[in-house]
Amino acid sequence: MALAFPVPSDCSSTGIPVAEILRVSTEEQAADTRAGLDRQRAVNQRTIEVKGLYRALTIELRVSGTVAVHHPEMRRVLAMISEGTIRGIVCSDLDRLFRPDQPQGFAILQVFQDMDAKIYTGDSDYDLRTSSGLLQSSIRGAIAGFELSLIRERLQGAKEAKRRQGKCPTNAYTLPLGIGYDRSTDTWTYTPEIAKVKLLFDLFQQGTRNYSELGRRIGLSNAGVKFLLKNRLYTGWRVIDQKRGPKRTSVTGKLYRVKVARAPEDVIRNKVLDGIISEEAFEEVQREIALTKFNFIEANRSSPMVHLATGVLACGCCGQPMFLTSRSRTRATYIVCKANHYLHKKDLGGCRQPNLREDETEAALIKLVGEVLATPERLVQILEASARKTRELITPFSSAVAPSTQIEELKRRDARLVDAFAQGVLSVDELRSKREAIRRERDAFEQTLKPKPSPDHASLLLQARLVVKAALRFSTIGNRYQQKAILNELFSEIHVRHHEIISFKFRPSVMGGSDSADQVLLAQPVGIGKPPMIVPEGHRHCIKCLQVKSKSQFYRKLNRCNSCRKAADRENYQRRRTTTSAQKPLYE
Repeated sequence: MALAFPVPSDCSSTGIPVAEILRVSTEEQAADTRAGLDRQRAVNQRTIEVKGLYRALTIELRVSGTVAVHHPEMRRVLAMISEGTIRGIVCSDLDRLFRPDQPQGFAILQVFQDMDAKIYTGDSDYDLRTSSGLLQSSIRGAIAGFELSLIRERLQGAKEAKRRQGKCPTNAYTLPLGIGYDRSTDTWTYTPEIAKVKLLFDLFQQGTRNYSELGRRIGLSNAGVKFLLKNRLYTGWRVIDQKRGPKRTSVTGKLYRVKVARAPEDVIRNKVLDGIISEEAFEEVQREIALTKFNFIEANRSSPMVHLATGVLACGCCGQPMFLTSRSRTRATYIVCKANHYLHKKDLGGCRQPNLREDETEAALIKLVGEVLATPERLVQILEASARKTRELITPFSSAVAPSTQIEELKRRDARLVDAFAQGVLSVDELRSKREAIRRERDAFEQTLKPKPSPDHASLLLQARLVVKAALRFSTIGNRYQQKAILNELFSEIHVRHHEIISFKFRPSVMGGSDSADQVLLAQPVGIGKPPMIVPEGHRHCIKCLQVKSKSQFYRKLNRCNSCRKAADRENYQRRRTTTSAQKPLYE
């Protein structure tokens, strides 16, 4: 959590602009009953007054010092330092800025050294461009990191000692359902929720193996059901056979420590309760869980649900990959462009490509391989026609500057950079990065000037025979796993635009690394499903009678016309009357 505060009105704007950093590790340390933030504010205010600084920004961080540098607010402060908006930071001590637990944690000091910014802490200030300032800041940072590691070592050592004594060193929320711990007496107890756990084990032993059904009966998620069934604490034994391993970064950027297995000599076993289930019954439950998982995996492996279209389809509108939205066994599945998926639509901006039915898309793929690639001669015609069409559509550098002129300009820019470095305007790192960018751009222009070898008709025909051989094997075999493997061996991408397959790309190894490994345009695209109906402007298509009618014959945005809707209402009315008369009692 971070809080940003405006600049106080009584602060002078004539001094050196700095950012004030206030940091505590937890929300509890930021409470009103704790004096940590108040002490930091007092020290910072005294430093600002003595040094004659100008407080341009104040931020409060409530994160650990090991990850403070990755916080968005801290990154904003470092960006302001890089831009020259502020000339330093002020904090009560260097450990409020960072506590390096790894060597890369010292990288934050590089920003201050590059931009000649200072770190003001109480009566001290660190100038990273001087040898003494760099030495002192590195030593103080190392000491802050050592203090943190020492605190952790003592804390973890105390927790481990409690675990070996059969006690609980953590909070109550870490305990499983139905288990409690009294810290005053250091005893383990059962809570009223243990009845749900007993019912869970009874239902599982009676033959209910579906986690979702078990969760509905006892009011838990299916993942929670699985963890409860595998927790040995319900036998009365507390077994700790895992520990936290190295740090990892999640997809969202959050740091966490993965669980790893303990060494056999480090496993802790303590009898803390009278179990609600015997050891033999618990082991039988574990065997059934393993068997259920095995059966599920084997059922999926033997299932005919092999999706031919996944992995090779690409959107012809935006170039993003296309994948399935669901994998239901009972209803139709659809293939969607990644830019239209709800997880990526905001970042990628969406796409005009409509969703496609999977069965219709797979039929089009089978038609592409079975008919379009039916004979070597036809494949060679497609390749040669695609090459001609590409040359007609792409006329390189017709209106732009010729590549030779661009290369000469890049050489002159490179010479100017060397002169600037000789005059002391650029540093070594800046010179290297700028020259590397120019080199990559020049290589790209030189690559366009190289003539591409065009294979003759005979070599194309020889390579096409190999492709057609694989295509014929695709059409004859009935195993969908093998069909999908052939598709992946032949194509690197198959491009779909709207309801048509418009082009594809062979894998370079298929066509011997020739130009045919580039995008192949189809003169006659392969249609996917029924061609979309063309509805004139001001009209709408009725899904009941399948007729195109004027919008005036539809009620608002309903997709059934007024005639079909009224006919359906009459049928429902007659059905209700028939049902009511049949249920009416007969009186004498």
